[in-house]
Amino acid sequence: MRAPTPSAAAEIAVPDILELMEKQTRRLNLAGTRLLTEVSSNREKLQAAISSYGFRSLKDRVMSEYQTLDSLIEDATREINNIIESRSSALRNLESKLSTLSPLEIMKRGYSVVYKQKKVISDSSSLAQGDKVSLRFYKGRAEGEIKEIE
Repeated sequence: MRAPTPSAAAEIAVPDILELMEKQTRRLNLAGTRLLTEVSSNREKLQAAISSYGFRSLKDRVMSEYQTLDSLIEDATREINNIIESRSSALRNLESKLSTLSPLEIMKRGYSVVYKQKKVISDSSSLAQGDKVSLRFYKGRAEGEIKEIE
């Protein structure tokens, strides 16, 4: 291209700043529009994927597994409570049996324990005439001396 003067050549060679700014603005607007269109399209695809059968099915499976877990927890809790009650009942029965065999319970029925020198005497052959003995009753104690042995 030819220009009649150097100033005219400079005007032809260097673009107008307003034109450049306007061109850049158009490019930015176009890029923004494309970006918004792409975001909107991707949002629609995401919404479609979320409402698809695969996602709903997965959500339904998770909920079903939660219900199964809740049911298993209830069953385990019920079983544990049954075991505790059964063991408590067995423990009460043993406690009752032990109570009837307790020396104090036996003594309550009129029996006593004979001691010689702090040792329990269970056979009269362990005693001799004149031995000092202690007698323990359900309520109280007594001291005595052996007069006769049979």
